Parts: sequence; structure tokens; C-alpha cells
Amino acid sequence: MGASNAYRTYETTDKAEIRKRFAAADLEQARYENGAGPYSGSLGQKTGIGVWRDRPTNFDDAHEWILGQSGKWDNNAAAAAYYLTEALTARDTARIKKAETKATTANTKLREIEQAVFAALRNAKSKTVGCRGCGSKIARKHLKGTVCPVCTSNTLLSASAHSRVMAARKRVDKAREALAEARKPKPGKKVAYVVGGWVGE
Repeated sequence: MGASNAYRTYETTDKAEIRKRFAAADLEQARYENGAGPYSGSLGQKTGIGVWRDRPTNFDDAHEWILGQSGKWDNNAAAAAYYLTEALTARDTARIKKAETKATTANTKLREIEQAVFAALRNAKSKTVGCRGCGSKIARKHLKGTVCPVCTSNTLLSASAHSRVMAARKRVDKAREALAEARKPKPGKKVAYVVGGWVGE
């Protein structure tokens, strides 16, 4: 049988309140909906909260920690504190929009360059093009890409054309990294708890 992870979050640091809500509401609801058997795939398999980690981190780290503490055969769930993320400000939204525009522009430019260098490669005057890696001669009219179809590992582009493509790809990677950074949630000061663990299914 397999396993899945199940959890609940509580926007409070009052452990007594969390225990009460977890046992009286969430566990009972899970048992009502899915049962409490060893393969119910729900928190109804747990009987309470066994271990706590009170040092707040981000949600992903806290979630990973509880999964490491509460296996699918463990009776108790685990609880870990994490910082709630701040709401986006107008400035955050503007920064994300700007990063999205740059990423879109970089992707569009890359496609344009790839199409241009392929067209130049395929439509050159000579009927064939040689692969500098394996030495094969390929008819240009049969080309479907810029990589040698024989060895499938070497580019058929000239050094300058290849450099153009690689530079454009680097700009795309940089723009994607900037967008991911702009979208990254900001941890706030308010602390919450995530409670759960692995459950059998």
C-alpha cells in the first residue's frame, strides 16, 4: 500500500487551542469522511500531536519537517511553526509584472533568433552542410533542426550563430530566475503551525 501526506494549518501559537481544534474538529471530520483505518489516506489515522518544533521557518521547510517526524505507521502527527507570508503590496505587484514582461520578451527574442539562424542554415547556397563533430554531410533541404541528425550531439550552426543562440538562452534563464525571485513570498512576522504527517492509503 502507498502513502500520502495530510496536514492542517492553524494561524495561532496557542498549543492548547491547536490540540483542541486538531482533535475535536479535524480528526473527527477526517474519520467521518474517510474512516480511521490504516489505509484511509486521512488524518483520521492519527490520535493526536506527538512532537512540536517551535522555531519558525517558512512553510515548505516546516511541512518537510513534520513529514520527517510522523510516518504513516505513527499514531501521532507532528507540528511545526512557520511564518505566514505577507500580502503583496502595489510595489510587489509592479515588480512581478515587470519581471514577467522581461521574461516574455526574452523568450520571444530567443524564438526569433532560433528561427532566423535555422532559416539561414537551411537556405544557404550550398546544398549540404558538414558536421564538425562526426564529419557527416547532410542535405540542407532535409534539416529539421540545428543539431546534426546523424550524431545528434553537435550543432550545425556556425560559431557566431551558435553564440547568438546561447547568449539568448542565458538571457532567458536570467529573466526566469529574476521572475521566480520576484514571485517568492515574503515571510511576515505572524507565526502559524502546520500539523500532520504521512498517512497510509
